Amino acid sequence: MAGQLIAETTSSVWGAEGASGKGVLASGETRVAGWAFMNQRIITGGTLLKAVAPHTESFERFRILTGSLNGHFALIVYTGTEIWLACSLSRNYPIFYARKEQSFWAGDSPLVYLRREGSLPPDGEAHLYFLQFGVTPAARTLARGLRQVRPGETVRLTQEGTEKHYFSPDAPANPARQEKKPSSGAITGRKSKADMPLPSAEEDTAALIRRVFARYVPYLTQHKILLPLTGGYDSRLLACLLKEAGHKEVLCATWGRPGNQESAAARSLAEKLGFPHLNVDYTPELISRTFQDPRFGEYIDFAGHLSSMPFLQDFPAIRHLLECGAISPGTRVLPGHPGDFLRGSHLYSGLPEENPDRLFKAVVTRFGTSYPMGRTAMKNVAATFRQEFPFSPGSATETFRNWDLEERQCKLITNSVMAFEFFGLQPVMPLYDPELIRHFGALPFSLQLGGLHYFKTLNSWFFRKYKCELPLPGNNHHSHPWRPFREWLIRTAPRRFKQLWYPVCDDVAYREMTEVLMRQNPERRYRHPDKNHFYNCYLTQWYLFRAEEQIK
Repeated sequence: MAGQLIAETTSSVWGAEGASGKGVLASGETRVAGWAFMNQRIITGGTLLKAVAPHTESFERFRILTGSLNGHFALIVYTGTEIWLACSLSRNYPIFYARKEQSFWAGDSPLVYLRREGSLPPDGEAHLYFLQFGVTPAARTLARGLRQVRPGETVRLTQEGTEKHYFSPDAPANPARQEKKPSSGAITGRKSKADMPLPSAEEDTAALIRRVFARYVPYLTQHKILLPLTGGYDSRLLACLLKEAGHKEVLCATWGRPGNQESAAARSLAEKLGFPHLNVDYTPELISRTFQDPRFGEYIDFAGHLSSMPFLQDFPAIRHLLECGAISPGTRVLPGHPGDFLRGSHLYSGLPEENPDRLFKAVVTRFGTSYPMGRTAMKNVAATFRQEFPFSPGSATETFRNWDLEERQCKLITNSVMAFEFFGLQPVMPLYDPELIRHFGALPFSLQLGGLHYFKTLNSWFFRKYKCELPLPGNNHHSHPWRPFREWLIRTAPRRFKQLWYPVCDDVAYREMTEVLMRQNPERRYRHPDKNHFYNCYLTQWYLFRAEEQIK
């Protein structure tokens, strides 16, 4: 007996032929969100729909298209007998699906499915993993049986109750990537003659960055551009590229704690490039007023979708900039994601020789929320990690890279662009281009380590032109032999000593924002992070309280 198929979308980011893109899909209907490169240009909306239509005649054509398409997009096709789902590597537009016997549901909002079903059992393993990393593992969500399309994945659901999964070549979950063995230089972490940088290597990388950015220029032209500018490398690179491309309608903006260090550096750079700069001070009044806005709860559900920690830092600023008329819906936004991934910030000298246990501990130490988890719970998280990201001898670097790309970059950090989408802005992430990710990932380990190649390329070929070079970071990528002992001291020290050791130094005002949220429900009890300034530890707990009430 054939099962029932239901596909539906609820957000205005989705488009359909002659319709708003909201509601249940009719037989033969396709819906799209975002944009993609086709025929040497970026297309979106109805144009993207028409371009995709010929490829929906068969699943094989659809799979080939989605596996090769470049852009920030999501696609849902309902043929009448099957549902096809596709999500780009950037995962700007999450898609979810669930199976009940031989029936399938698919859509953009897990809460819609929960309303259909009434309730779902919680996924305890995903809950623990979320506490530690701020995302649910791989395709899972906080509700058992409710799945998400993974970055770069295409899914086929049928009336017979079967589901098949396919991955683009750049997807972290692609088996070919998981089985990839690094070069000898990557395994040892030592420089060989073949690994030594060629005199033109930085020049070649700079040329590639410019060539990739040129693809995006037509999509940015004749639109106002909001550049979230900090004192770091990634947004500085985008600022220089915008200047080179001759863009005039660029607003640089910095937001966070009043008097933060990022603001002064950003203002200085904007002045050198001739761009206006605005600063949004996160005063207690602004934070309180923002979180009392009824739309804030809508945003949390929109950005959290039972699988990723909602980011707070951009919502107050975008709301303020819209209210004061500095930007408007449709403004293009250029965040610097995933610049830290390109430059190799996730790498360290001992990585290639790690075994499964040490690799997991390294992920927790570098990317965890610092949630104080007991031994049994941590073993559970480790087992989930190994199940979803298999480890084979000699693959530590590739496993670590795949985990960082999918879980941290695609599902956690990129989730911050949800604030832009929520307010009708159009995020564009040139540094997320698959060609750049492939290029930097193929560099010898010695050039990736510490981001040296990335930093030198940007200073020499972009920043020097505008006299805005930055000092090269120190060599802090080596594993210190005292690290395990230091981590133990941090975990066991009384909280008052941790507060002395870790002073409040964040530029974003995370402390003030999390305190406001935690005061909303004073009866709830929060566990304090091992490292005093890790405010994501509180935010993940706060979101889990909310999600658990929705799942019940």
